[in-house]
Amino acid sequence: MRHEIKLIKHLADRHLQGGAMYYAVFVMLVLSMLSVLMINYLDLTFREDLIFYKNADLVDDCRSALVRVACEPELLSRGDVFQLDLFDNGEAIVEVSGSRWGFMRKVSVSALWKHLRKSKVVLMAEREGERSALWMPERNRYLSLVGRSQIKGDVHLSELGLRRANIEGRYFEGVNLHDGKMYISPSQMPLIEDDLFNWVYRYSSSNDLKSDSLIAFESLSQPSGIKQ
Repeated sequence: MRHEIKLIKHLADRHLQGGAMYYAVFVMLVLSMLSVLMINYLDLTFREDLIFYKNADLVDDCRSALVRVACEPELLSRGDVFQLDLFDNGEAIVEVSGSRWGFMRKVSVSALWKHLRKSKVVLMAEREGERSALWMPERNRYLSLVGRSQIKGDVHLSELGLRRANIEGRYFEGVNLHDGKMYISPSQMPLIEDDLFNWVYRYSSSNDLKSDSLIAFESLSQPSGIKQ
């Protein structure tokens, strides 16, 4: 009888050890699943942060490219489309394209990183110096002022310059004729740049290019659907 009791206890002990093994395997499985979930979560968080910062970098690259083109407009003479290396190290390359858009210039920039792309399109005017208040060609004549007239700003006039005059019985009543700098102008007005002149002539002749964003209003069936 005692021998049978010892055998039962021995089998019971073996059963308990096997149950502990199953329990340990279950705990290991749960811990493994938790570890995998944690790794996936950290990887996803890292990717989201990376995408966020890369998007910000691409936006900054586009802005930097526009600033550089604005400071160095001669870059657009390289061609319609070219790649601009912002830091000359191959790490920030922006694709730039420029074309005429009426009297202005349309500049498009695009930065790419893997599947991410950021683009921006702006209109830039020609660089303008200080604007004169008055420009008259050399005609070997005075410019006469009467009443309370006064010119403020730089002027380009004939070598004879300004003078007080009497027109229909009215004399000059002011203190100074001119407030600013005076330059002697040539006999011919400055010519318009050939590039701009050709565009103005083409638009005036209704000879538009296919790439122009011009649409006849009469040709639109649903004007309310137009978006700009």
